[in-house]
Amino acid sequence: MFNLDRLFYPLYEAICEYLVSHQNVDGSFSGCTCPYHDRKRVEKDDFGKTGISTYILWNLSGIDADRISAVKRNLENYLLAAVQKKGNVTGWSWADNLKPDFDDTVINYHYFNKKNIVIPISIDAFMDANQCNVWTTGGEKKRDDIVQVNSLLYFSNHDWNRCVSISDEAIEKILLGEVFSDYYVYPRYALLYHFVMNDGIKYSSESKIIKLTEWIRNELDMTIDNPIVMLYLCYSAVELISTRMREKCKTLVVNSIKKLVEFDIGVPDTFFFKGPADVDSSNQWLFGGTCLYYSYILNLLDKAIKLR
Repeated sequence: MFNLDRLFYPLYEAICEYLVSHQNVDGSFSGCTCPYHDRKRVEKDDFGKTGISTYILWNLSGIDADRISAVKRNLENYLLAAVQKKGNVTGWSWADNLKPDFDDTVINYHYFNKKNIVIPISIDAFMDANQCNVWTTGGEKKRDDIVQVNSLLYFSNHDWNRCVSISDEAIEKILLGEVFSDYYVYPRYALLYHFVMNDGIKYSSESKIIKLTEWIRNELDMTIDNPIVMLYLCYSAVELISTRMREKCKTLVVNSIKKLVEFDIGVPDTFFFKGPADVDSSNQWLFGGTCLYYSYILNLLDKAIKLR
């Protein structure tokens, strides 16, 4: 039996308090940004509030603590007010001058659909060659492997075979290290996290999940000096414990979470995203911040504490 309450609950409570105290009056959360090649020049970022708020609500969606329930209600109200129709596309944008973002749109669509609030998004606006895509700031459609996995949230209700194909491709790309994304700072590990968060496991064969689990174990056995990479791996391992690979992962996961929570987040970066995608890295900016990072940590701790 897992008894992680005593080990992690104080941190769990502290993060709940932090998020409550840092939520904006309008229900959103602000992030932080910095130039790609100057991570010490961190600035508060209100430009990407919609995106940051989307990912925080995504991470908090399964948490039922009373204080977090209030945070989620405030986020829901903010995001429902932020949905926009631009031309033939309804969805959520990082800024008024940008087209709706596929990731934000499909994550919010799925969340509100589960609450019987139907947002009439048009998936066709993001499709090209039978694949979901993102737009660059120049208006071009571009393939992104993490976008493909996020599309599971849309297709899960009506296209099982498509979900199986998306999930099989995601596992193959993770294992080979051939992940393409212009928008995520650590794309291989981000793809893993999104695959697990979006229930890709249930579409995958036992043999594929065993291979993925062994890869995660090998990764966690190595020295990892980045909290976000460790976070992606730890959450994925916890999900595998709670589904199929319990005995293979449990001791490793507990030890890995211990190492993760020892990171001083005032020193490492907490940046998950980068952009614009259509410029080279010398002109890109990173996006993230402590509130977003803590939402990921809280999601991990909540999942770990509930394990029995």
